[in-house]
Amino acid sequence: MTKEWFGWAGTILRIDLTKEKIIKQPLNKELAYNFLGGRGFNAKTLWDEIKPGIDPLGPENVLCIGLGPLNATLMPMSSRMNVSCKSPLTGILGDGNAGGFFSVELKFAGYDQIVFIGRAKKPVYLWIEDEDVEIRDAGEIWGKSVYEINKILREEHGEDIEICGIGQAGENLVRTASTMSGLASSANPGSGAVWGSKNLKAIVVRGTKGVKIKRFDEFVELCKQDYERLLKFEDGQARYGTVGTAGHFRYWGTWGLTKEEFKKFSGLDLLERYVYSLKSCFMCPLHGKRFYRILTGHYAGTRGSSLEGSPLFSPSVKSKIFDWAALCKANNLCDQYGLCTSKTYFAISLAMQLYEKGLITKADTDGVPLEIGNDKAYIEMIHKMALREGFGNKLAEGAYNFAKIIGPESVKYAGYPTGLSSYPYPLWDQGLGWMTSTRGPDHLRMLRSVRTPPEVLKVVGVAGNLAKQTVWGQNEYMITDSLERCKCGVNMWEVGVPLADPLGEGRVKILSAATGWNVTPIELMKIGERGYNIERAFNVREGITRKHDCPWSSEEHMKELEKYYRFRGWDLKTGIPTRAKLEELGLKYVADELEANVPYPEFRGPTLWALNKYPCEGTRAKF
Repeated sequence: MTKEWFGWAGTILRIDLTKEKIIKQPLNKELAYNFLGGRGFNAKTLWDEIKPGIDPLGPENVLCIGLGPLNATLMPMSSRMNVSCKSPLTGILGDGNAGGFFSVELKFAGYDQIVFIGRAKKPVYLWIEDEDVEIRDAGEIWGKSVYEINKILREEHGEDIEICGIGQAGENLVRTASTMSGLASSANPGSGAVWGSKNLKAIVVRGTKGVKIKRFDEFVELCKQDYERLLKFEDGQARYGTVGTAGHFRYWGTWGLTKEEFKKFSGLDLLERYVYSLKSCFMCPLHGKRFYRILTGHYAGTRGSSLEGSPLFSPSVKSKIFDWAALCKANNLCDQYGLCTSKTYFAISLAMQLYEKGLITKADTDGVPLEIGNDKAYIEMIHKMALREGFGNKLAEGAYNFAKIIGPESVKYAGYPTGLSSYPYPLWDQGLGWMTSTRGPDHLRMLRSVRTPPEVLKVVGVAGNLAKQTVWGQNEYMITDSLERCKCGVNMWEVGVPLADPLGEGRVKILSAATGWNVTPIELMKIGERGYNIERAFNVREGITRKHDCPWSSEEHMKELEKYYRFRGWDLKTGIPTRAKLEELGLKYVADELEANVPYPEFRGPTLWALNKYPCEGTRAKF
């Protein structure tokens, strides 16, 4: 056991809510060196501590918040954290990533990970001030919005704290509810409902310890070099520092927007009309958060921050809502209620699509006309989902689960069988990674090789091979999420910036200077591969197999998937990681369990409750 830690804080905080017990567990060197941090720590914890087949909303679920060895240091874009559990939305691995300042304060308090188990008897929040950790009564803040709890808790504890928690959507076990870090969403599918199921409202932290760095002068110089590189990233400064990820709309003409619609829906229009302030996460030079306010019109008085590009796909491209004021209002409500915007919007847009096709009517929707383009109806549905009012109680189950409630004819419009309900990417543009993502199909689990400079793909040995590019990109993102750095600038996320360090040589210098650990680039890539394989194994235990990776009959998709399995070292018929691969990665105990229990029961999604069993409380947000 290491006595003194550099980079890592050295302590895992375990909270048994049922027994009201707090345990401070020393960080294990084997865990740190094999899984690195953040997402890697959480993946191993979920595998080790969650039994297959449990109800995600039951006390047996485990909720993890994981940090990395670069959090709370001078290294730019290292303010992220991972929130992980078994997802109530999908029934498989639930994992999300958030920035802001909470991870920094938690690291300053001396912790690398928080693990919650069990269920509290009454609403509680966790208070952390360095060594002082207490489970406190949350009666005063239960039923309050995210905005309200931030205000109340700061008034009580002071401004020098950071807060992570849930709004009314999480309390009502809405399956699209998210964990909110300050006002930033982790975008974890359903993690907010897991907080609510555990009667856990918030974590409040004040940290004063700082982080020890092994070779301080060397580390500072490397931080300076990285900061200067990001400042030279002109495209990133131009887009992320102005309109943020909403700038992705310049790529979306191919998704169905007409030229006229595209002109209406410029990110620059958002900037010029409504954005009044820019802000960054801790130690970020790109200032990607935009604060907006609506001064006139139907949505006057609305304020908020951070409209993200990808979630806007559903209301804009699918539901034809191009009024930035309405979208600001929708974003504001999701942040107040603690809803994941992308999963919430997808459910509402699906309902509009079913309404248009006559599969549901006004008699089903509480009299609300869900016509395509009706922004007021869209916003009404956000209220109804968060509080599980009427028709919103069905929508609160998430798009795929909602479609199953409506009927078989609706399911074919509801996206993927693993229930994340994301829109497909072309095979050549991240499609293979989208299919094989370990939290259900989405765009945040691998580098988009189509935007990666060819010379970089050549250097890393994956040029011209889609399967190899996908595996490399997925492993890269596993490393990034475990270090807890931001994908936007570190791994060229969506922006085509040349990867300055394709072989990871600079990355290991940074890690070594911070921690004193002389890891090699090859060893670091193995950590990424190890984490991805244990996530896959977690899903296999829940019944995920090859057919869930490729539900289409496309011969092209099937061929590429087989190449991917072969390069991954997974069984070609089942998609299960082979014993040889798992043992190569030091995961013999994972191979033993998989082999002993395969085949697992057929995957059928998360356990759904009778709609009248859910809580449906709280008052509507007014601003």
